[in-house]
Order: sequence, then C-alpha cells, then structure tokens
Amino acid sequence: MPATPSFSCSNLKCILSRAVICLVIISIFTPQGIRSLLKKSSQSQSHSADKHTIEEISAKKLEALVEEFFQDGYPQFYEGDLKDEESVLKWLQEQQDSDGDVIELVTAKRLKHMLKDDDIDSIAVFFYDAENCDQCDEILAELENIDDDTDKHDIHFVKCEDESYAYELGLTKEQLPALVYFEDDEEPSIYDDDLLNEEEVLAWLIEQKTEETIANVNRNMLMRLIDEKEYLAVLFFKDDDEESDEIVEELEKIDDECEGFEIEFVKIDDPLIAKKYGIRNPPGLVYFRHGKPMKFTGDLLNEEEVLDWLTKPENMELSDKVEKVNRKMLERLMGKNTDLAVLFYSKDNCPECVIALQELEKIDDEADEAGIKIVKVDDDELAKEMGVFQLPGLVFFRNSDDDDDNNNDDDDDDDGPKVFSGKVKS
Repeated sequence: MPATPSFSCSNLKCILSRAVICLVIISIFTPQGIRSLLKKSSQSQSHSADKHTIEEISAKKLEALVEEFFQDGYPQFYEGDLKDEESVLKWLQEQQDSDGDVIELVTAKRLKHMLKDDDIDSIAVFFYDAENCDQCDEILAELENIDDDTDKHDIHFVKCEDESYAYELGLTKEQLPALVYFEDDEEPSIYDDDLLNEEEVLAWLIEQKTEETIANVNRNMLMRLIDEKEYLAVLFFKDDDEESDEIVEELEKIDDECEGFEIEFVKIDDPLIAKKYGIRNPPGLVYFRHGKPMKFTGDLLNEEEVLDWLTKPENMELSDKVEKVNRKMLERLMGKNTDLAVLFYSKDNCPECVIALQELEKIDDEADEAGIKIVKVDDDELAKEMGVFQLPGLVFFRNSDDDDDNNNDDDDDDDGPKVFSGKVKS
C-alpha cells in the first residue's frame, strides 16, 4: 500500500485543524458546518482554523467522497452521518485518543470496499460475535501484538463484527471467531489453528503473503466453488497428519502452474465431505470439471504427476459440451491434436457467439469421431493474433506429423491456421 502521511498533533484543536485539510467530505457538509464543528471542539479555547483555508476547499473537491483520517499510515474511515456534527466530533476524538496498536474495526460495507481496492493486496480479517464470545477480548489482545508486524509485510489487519457478512463468505456460526486471509483475486483462506498463539498466527499470515499456498476452505465455501468454478482441484486432508502435511507441501509447488490453466486449487479438512466424494481415508485429491468429480489414483507426493493429470486435455474436457480453454491450454492442445478447431468468442454482449457455440455443440460428437477436437477461447487479443478480428470466429489448425511433412514438401502453406469466413452453423 502506498505510504500515507502521519500527523503529530498534540491536542484536539490541532488535530481537527489538520483533519479539515485531510478530510474528503461529501458536498452536504458545507464549509459553514465545518467551522461550526471546529468552534464546538475548541470549547474553552479559541479555534484557530483558517477561514480562507476552509473556503478554498472547493465544492468540486468535496463532491461525493468519504472523509478519512490518517492514523499509523492507514486511513481510518468515518461511516456515520456527516450532517451529525456531534458524532463526527466524537469519532475524531476517538481516533485521536485511540491506541495505534488497536486492530481497526470495519463494517461489512467498508470491508467489501477494501477487498475491491487495487491498492490493498492482502487483508487479514478477524470475524467475531462481540456479544457472544467470551474469548474474543483475549484473542484480540494477542492479535494486536502482531499488528505492527503484519503492517511491515503490507498485510492490512482488521476486525469485523458483521456475522451476516461472515456467513455470506461461507463461515458458519460454529466457526466464529475466525481469521480469514484475502489476497487479490485468490480464494480466501481460513486459519485453522490456535488464535491465541500470536506467533503461529503471524507465521501463517507471512506464509500466505510470501509463499505459494493452497487456500484452506470450509464446507460452505467448497460447495460454492464447485458450483462456480469450471476447473477445481480439491485436496481432502487431515489436520495434524504428517502424510497430509508432506502432500500439501509438494502440491503447493504446482499451485502457480494450475492457475495458468485456470484450475482453482483448494484444500479442506472435512471427513464427511471427503467420504461423499470417494475419499474414505484422507488425504486424497478430487478434480471437479464443471461440477463433475474425478478422483486421482496416482502418487500425491509426485507433484509433476498430479499436474500432468490435472492438465491432460482428456481430463479437462466433458463429452457433452465444447470445452473452454485459455492461451496456455490451447498451446498444449496444439501440440497433442493433429486437427483442432477453435471458436474465438466473447461471453459478453455477443448474441452471435451464443448461436455459434450452440451450433458447434451439435456437431461436437461427430467431430470427435472424425478426429477433430473443438474448443472455445474467450481471448480477444489471441483471436487477433490468429487473424480473427470479428467475433465469433472459427479457426482450424492442422499440425502435420513428420511423415506428412516428408510426403508434402510442397504443401507447407496448408499447415497454417485457416480462418473460416462463413457463418458458424451446423
């Protein structure tokens, strides 16, 4: 996160004067209202806010934004009613008086905003029920000891009391309190050890931030992923199990490569769900393709074997539909298939693409019987590289083997990609 300014005001009058400059306030909070706020804050002291400074803050700069007060390098956001001057004053006083090591309390709305913020890469969130958690104060006291350390690793540490949002993310009431780590577009990962052991928590967070790790999910999160993800690899493991630990360590080496093939990789410690998908004695690996499971029967300690199995075209495809592939998957297919038909399309705002795809799915089985594999690619840049400038577009690739090359030296041009110029229909 970019560095933000810090302030060293020693009294409330000073911090309020500085806050006026730093606050970004929506237009309903007028300069007159700010002056009134400053006047009230001074009480027995004459306020020293510069009238001209306030009035120079143009309405354009104040328009439709939320104010923020900087503390320890991170912005603290006020989410109350900006027209309630007493509430604003009380909030500013709380920020001035608060201990810098206290983990910031955020609402669900604020947290959602943070998760979408491109300037915040990593967030650790402590979800808890403040009214029904006897141990939470003790846990928070421990976690606040490592707040500065997480800052050094650019991990923004916050706490959230919104149970409904926790449930929305897939956490259950029984799992609260819970620590969840979010990073960019990755699946959130749940910490499953002792929250009172601050050193273990810190080590886990740093590992999530600095190393390739497989996200740890629960049952609700897994069910959502099975429904949403086209390709999902799930390692069913046992906690405090030496074999499981070894396998996780090996498979984390291929997590990045799986991402290149758009395969989401997660792990879960849930014997009932493991049994449902054929893993009676974890650890075991199940591959979901469009929600349909396939069990791995090879050596889980051989990460290369696992990666090859996950990315085999025959394992990634389903017989009843044209498979979606990305650039990396297409390159692999081109090396394995002699005849390959590729539909370049867009899933957004392209009715013709929907029709073309429906037509190709009607002939997919017949094409397979003729030795022609059909796939689809949603990549406008790659389409242009292949000579397709208007979607949908169909391109045929024929990769001749060595014997064909020897017998057809004069037909080299026939081996390049061919762009179909007509309408795609069966």
